[in-house]
Amino acid sequence: MISTQMMKLADANQWKVNTTDDMIFGEYNGYLFTILEGKRFKAVITPISGISPTALEQIMQYLDTQKQSLRLLNYDASDNFLCVRVKEGIFPISHNQMEMILGQLSGLFDLYEIPADACVICGETAQRRGLYMGLFCNLHKACEQEDMIDFTAVLRPETNGYEPGAPEGAGGTVETAQTAEDTVYAAESRPAVISGPVQEGPSEDEPPLAKEAPADKQAGGQP
Repeated sequence: MISTQMMKLADANQWKVNTTDDMIFGEYNGYLFTILEGKRFKAVITPISGISPTALEQIMQYLDTQKQSLRLLNYDASDNFLCVRVKEGIFPISHNQMEMILGQLSGLFDLYEIPADACVICGETAQRRGLYMGLFCNLHKACEQEDMIDFTAVLRPETNGYEPGAPEGAGGTVETAQTAEDTVYAAESRPAVISGPVQEGPSEDEPPLAKEAPADKQAGGQP
């Protein structure tokens, strides 16, 4: 169930609400975010395709140093998404605290010149927006069947960098926003219950292509 504070955050920023998967998503300071409810934590997930190795290292180091002040449970980057899990106590995190974290992250992205409109698959500029494996991002239609260029691969253990886990997204298929009248919808999965305005790029004639999500793209994983 989506908390009242999450609903306030969505309403204040005109984000979309998916009550089926207990998530909200939208744009903040030009960057795209998905927030999911977890058990005593919130997972804040954002695409970082096109990020440079230096910028990725700087952001992970910042999260290392600010883990306590930001009340982070843990964080990781893989498959071109950054996932930051924020701890909750008896009471849910306030929408103002969530906005502070969104402001910190978007400020970092701007500082290190992370592209705000990069296709999550190839890293090139893409105006088309939608849900890929349940996560809000930019995505070329032509890239849906292509192999991902993983800009976060430098963090894998074999590279002697950080050792991230998988972002905790909502599992599912490729879900792409087409026109302003269309509902963001996962083909061959349960339809999402979504409200609010849609932010999209140019419409396309073909329907979205369904893909199976990797097993590691599931909400509520072990921290």
